[in-house]
Parts: sequence; C-alpha cells; structure tokens
Amino acid sequence: MVLFAKEGTDLATYFSGQDYVDMKDSDAVFIAVPYTSDRTPAPGAKETLVPICKLSSDNPARDYDIRVGEEAVLVLDCFGNFDDVGSKFSKKPTSKELKDTLQRLPSKVESLNKKLDKSLAAANTALSKGDRNAAFKAAVKILESGTVGYGAASEAAKMYNTICDEVRTEVAALKEAEDKKEAQKKLGELAGVFTKKAAPSVASEIAAAKKEVAAVAK
Repeated sequence: MVLFAKEGTDLATYFSGQDYVDMKDSDAVFIAVPYTSDRTPAPGAKETLVPICKLSSDNPARDYDIRVGEEAVLVLDCFGNFDDVGSKFSKKPTSKELKDTLQRLPSKVESLNKKLDKSLAAANTALSKGDRNAAFKAAVKILESGTVGYGAASEAAKMYNTICDEVRTEVAALKEAEDKKEAQKKLGELAGVFTKKAAPSVASEIAAAKKEVAAVAK
C-alpha cells in the first residue's frame, strides 16, 4: 500500500491503528510518499517506450498521476504496478477495505500474467517466422501497458531493445548505400513501423537519415 500524502499529512501516524499494524506484520508493506507539488516530466521519458518501476522513480506522485493536493492510497502488486491490478482510495481506507482489496489482488495478477504471456507468445511466433515488424508491434503492445517485473514484460523489453538496435544499424548502412532511391524506399518502410510513438529515438534517427539521403539523391 502506498500513501500519497496531502500537504501537512502526518506520515508517522496515518496507518498507526492496531488493525493496520497487524496488516503490516502479515499482509502488506506500507509506504508513505511525502507531499510534493512537482510534476516536472521525467528526464528522457520520451526517448524510449520501455517502462520503469514508477515506485522507484524520482517522482512517484507524477508517475502514478496523483493530482497536486490530492491524497490517495494505492494498492499495488509487488512490482509497483497499478494498471490492470491496482486499486485506488481517494480517502483513508479502513483496514477491512484494504484486506478485501488485497484478497482480490492475486486473481488480478494471475490474469495480467496470462495476458502478457499471450502477447509475448505472439511476438516470439512472429519473430520465429521472420516477421520482425509483427514481433516489434507485439512487444510494443506489452510495453505500452507500463507493466514491469513480470517475465513477459522483461522479455518484451529485451526484444524491443534488440530490434531497435538492429534498425539503428540498418539506418546507418542505408545512409551510406550507393542506391539512394532504394535507400529512401527502405527508410520510408522503416518509418512506417518505427514511429515516434513506438520508438521515439529510432524514429528521430530514421527521419534524419531520410533527409540526409534525400539531399544526396537530388
């Protein structure tokens, strides 16, 4: 459980009741995030689609979309994931409400795991058939969920990074290719898959390469 405090909230006593104390010993880990009004975007946030653990970021309140001045208690899985598995309380929950929420968490985690595994299987199948674009899109689908910690999420991130590195190498080679018209065509095809939304830094490299090749091809 993670408390995102309002300004002036006493973090030391917020979950001090005996029912909460008993839960700390057996059911959950309680974390309190001090109040901050800072919602400055994370450095490098737009360079890659690979998510990080929001709970260990430099500003969890920003990354969990907690409004400035809002008090919230989030119930997360053990990796700090909220989407698909978590629950949010906009006021202090009772210990019973927390326990009931925790009891529903394992089934949500199981469902998420199955969904991620299915998407990863699709990515691996596409890759084994030589369809890199389809594999990339399947990996992107997993990463867009923002999920971290699960095996499928980690494997999708590895696949995504590997493919992006391959494309960077191809882009560098296309800039040096003798057949500039063919290079333009292939760069255009890459741009259609590796978009700013799916692969921001790769898309920028492709765009720069297209300009460079087009200037020489004239």
